[in-house]
Amino acid sequence: MKAHTVQVRQRFGKGVVINPNTRTGVTSARPSGYRGATLLCDCGNRYVVRLVLLYSTTRPTLSCGCLQHEAAAKSCRVRNQETGGWTEYNRTRVYETKHGLATHPLYLTWYNMIRRCEKPTDKHYPRYGGRGITVCPEWHDVAVFIDWIEANLGPRPEGMSLDRTDNNGPYAPGKVKWSTAKEQANNRGGRFS
Repeated sequence: MKAHTVQVRQRFGKGVVINPNTRTGVTSARPSGYRGATLLCDCGNRYVVRLVLLYSTTRPTLSCGCLQHEAAAKSCRVRNQETGGWTEYNRTRVYETKHGLATHPLYLTWYNMIRRCEKPTDKHYPRYGGRGITVCPEWHDVAVFIDWIEANLGPRPEGMSLDRTDNNGPYAPGKVKWSTAKEQANNRGGRFS
């Protein structure tokens, strides 16, 4: 097996190595972890990746994850509430924006909301997008979503997740709240953010 090495300023896709001697995957079972590197993505995020994944011939790590978002945005489909059909549109502009919010506490809430409503391959899609649950157009911009949530609901409370006030309604301003797992269990839509 070839021992991989990296150097500072070496580029891998959208990432540039800033620390070639990072350990990753450190656990009690594997106290030395794996050889890795810290990279700075062109979008501004720092990320750590195992060296073997940088050199993978099948699926090399080429970014902090922003390339996946860009690819997903280019093939996005939304259920049209009036016709019941699907509308194809391009959300690339949203993902190309260097928002720097990928580490924000509400980013995963936003990402999971979009995914379960608009990505047919997501395991939760049948209970959301498959039932016609949508995300309002302005909330496709993560910065707009975070600003509205923080101004109107406040930060995510411990043990709570985003819930729609109407089980059959969209994710939109004035139609969401923070709920406990028990409250969400009573809502047939379930809890996934």
